[in-house]
Amino acid sequence: MARARYEQALPVYQEIGARLGEANCQLGLGDVAKGEKSWDQAGQFYQTALAAYRGIGIPLNIGLALRRLGSIAEAKGEPAAAISYYREALQIFETIGVKDAAYTREDLQRVQEKITGEQP
Repeated sequence: MARARYEQALPVYQEIGARLGEANCQLGLGDVAKGEKSWDQAGQFYQTALAAYRGIGIPLNIGLALRRLGSIAEAKGEPAAAISYYREALQIFETIGVKDAAYTREDLQRVQEKITGEQP
């Protein structure tokens, strides 16, 4: 049901040039794909959303997309990519001062511990 709603809304946002609405639909479609464990598809949606958020210039949303990309990389067994995404997201979250920084720090620590067996 969520996928259908996003898929219905996406072309409307595209037609009227509402880049934020389009990006939010892409992020939502990524969340749906992630829930279905369709990692590659989720990653594609998140990458598209990230590019749009960067173009619009919304730091919080950029960080959210990066964190989701980190979770996809982690799920795919790509720890180096996950760490890179999490670090970039963490830097943004700390700069703008949002609670997502704490969650992302935990994500980063979890991946680093898997690699090294110790805390960062």
